[in-house]
Amino acid sequence: MVEANPNYWVRNRSSTRSTLKFLSNPAARSAALLSGAVDVIEQIPPSDISVFQIARTCAVFCDSTRMIYLAMDQARDDSPF
Repeated sequence: MVEANPNYWVRNRSSTRSTLKFLSNPAARSAALLSGAVDVIEQIPPSDISVFQIARTCAVFCDSTRMIYLAMDQARDDSPF
């Protein structure tokens, strides 16, 4: 549980207390957001993006530390494709 610092300069807070839940399973995170059990999640599984668009939820995309590597098949003289 996280509580707001009453000495912080921001006024008119909409909430003074937040609960952080750590959901390691991507499907569980998506289900929790869609059911209303949580208000915010991070690391939306790419396969669920269309589900969230249909449900009219707000998704914010940003740069990530995740790296996907695509290598060319240069070891063969003839491509199998």
